[in-house]
Amino acid sequence: MKAAVFTGLKKIEIREKDKPVPASGQAVIKVERCGICGSDMHGYTEGPQFDAYYQFGCVMGHEFSGTVEELGQGVQGFAPGDRVVVLPMGWCGNCDFCLDNNQSNCACGPEWGIGSSLINDGAFAEYILVKKPEQQLIKLPENVSFEAAALVEPLTVGFHGVVASRFKPGDITTVIGAGPIGLGVIQSLKIGGAGKIIVLEISPERGEIAKKLGADAVINAAVSGEEAAMAEYLGLTNGYGADIVYECSGADWGFSNAQYLMKSGGQVIILGVIMHEVKINPTIFLIKNTEMKGILCYAVSSFKKVVELLGQNRFDTAPMISETISLEDINDKESL
Repeated sequence: MKAAVFTGLKKIEIREKDKPVPASGQAVIKVERCGICGSDMHGYTEGPQFDAYYQFGCVMGHEFSGTVEELGQGVQGFAPGDRVVVLPMGWCGNCDFCLDNNQSNCACGPEWGIGSSLINDGAFAEYILVKKPEQQLIKLPENVSFEAAALVEPLTVGFHGVVASRFKPGDITTVIGAGPIGLGVIQSLKIGGAGKIIVLEISPERGEIAKKLGADAVINAAVSGEEAAMAEYLGLTNGYGADIVYECSGADWGFSNAQYLMKSGGQVIILGVIMHEVKINPTIFLIKNTEMKGILCYAVSSFKKVVELLGQNRFDTAPMISETISLEDINDKESL
């Protein structure tokens, strides 16, 4: 089978690899669609992260949907031909984190996690081995396409960010960055009954998508200038700032300035990935009596809920897909 192997900074090679064979309790999935995550891009452009992730030689790809190709002995609840979306993480179910519904921090998680290490190949390939299918596979509703299903993972990051924040209906909310994670937050806030959704985005194209998917206002400081942008922002938030600010850009500016955009008693939620140190002023949190909270991935319950909501047409994924490329073209610099 063909697989895209990460061989060096900004280098991916299409190589022939053996098609995986499932052992007892495992499954092989034929990959139908796979998204390119922002964290994949960090690995691609910056190299290995935290000594274990995005090592040279790994196969990336963890936002994917597919068809059950083959099942190992003993796998229950699935059959060849089933259309599925795959949870890219596995969990033991017994450690303190799992028992607290915090599976993304499972002490044994890396053993089963897909797409960011040398332990398990990811879905930038024709086929992929899933080690815990009864945990990690979720059947797709008939009306959910493979394209839409490949966006379940990033949508869930946004959805769980809202669930795990202090959000309540009627809140004034701010989303920094209208990439896939930010768009997931916007739609989740809309579903949850936000009083106002303000988006900060410097890309006009992404700003238009944000409006289409539920943003009440989009502020582009690159066009208006920061002083005018802040004046507009304060006008939209009654002069106080937002109840909750969701940082989804993964950019230094967003991380450093989110604290100035929330009101006293508010909250900053960090969802964007930043791989280096960024300056903040902790005194602002003291003065405003507020908090900054990072949220890694999601709970399994949130992933399943997003699949359910997608089947109910509560999420719109079509505007989130900018381009579809073949596996062979993944190293095309124009695409990346």
